[in-house]
Amino acid sequence: MSTISLCNVFENISSMVWNKIVKDHNVKINTEEESVTKDIIVEFRTLAETNTNIGIWANKVSKKAEAIVGSDINIIIEYQKENFVWFALQAKILNFNQKYAQLSYSDNQSQKLEKLKLITKCTVGFLFYSGVSNSMNQMTDRCGNTFLESQFGCSIVSLQSLRQFKLDKINFSRPAGDYLSLRQYMIPFRNIVCCPPEIPIQYFSGMEIKKFLGSFEKIDTNALFPHYEYEDYSNFKGSDDFRELLVSTKKVEWTSDFTIVIRLQ
Repeated sequence: MSTISLCNVFENISSMVWNKIVKDHNVKINTEEESVTKDIIVEFRTLAETNTNIGIWANKVSKKAEAIVGSDINIIIEYQKENFVWFALQAKILNFNQKYAQLSYSDNQSQKLEKLKLITKCTVGFLFYSGVSNSMNQMTDRCGNTFLESQFGCSIVSLQSLRQFKLDKINFSRPAGDYLSLRQYMIPFRNIVCCPPEIPIQYFSGMEIKKFLGSFEKIDTNALFPHYEYEDYSNFKGSDDFRELLVSTKKVEWTSDFTIVIRLQ
């Protein structure tokens, strides 16, 4: 799949989420965070039926645990041949009161992400689900591409940006934690494929990603990693750091619901 067509997929998902939340809020109903996450997975799962460069893995998390930790998602993208970037994202949804629930840099979820980043060097942040009526401004990304505001239906906010928001929020007349106050800190979901980050990021090898995925249940049938069987890597000879990484995700209780892997190369 070309980067351009994959860019369209990310844009369609963001628009879908934006419209869903707007529709629910118009009748004073809060959209469920887990339902949005599952809708996103359905979109990628449907695409994976005909595209062998996309794979989806699921983690068996109990409903009770899911209610505590929310929707954790791993998105792993191969930007360069056999070099993958791991985005570990915690979902946050905009409620009918126009605020994101339990939003704090110092809360348990933020601390969990901070520890995960420190130990694994992966890219961490929050995946915000948003939708606001009568707000369809045209924006421009750093690559010079224009997009509609509905692309903030799914957007990423880094821990660093959330920390900055906490420091800056006294300058806002609007209530802290609402969409308009946070929009300046958001990076549209589309940007990770339409306008990839140019800052230095940690790359993981294909072998490391395969080993990492061995702890999940594959829920699609494509050939993302041909001839790959989990047991083939039981004697994995990766770096000591990566072996520690596999243990670390459990130490910081990073129990992601889904992992999406996309090979651009």
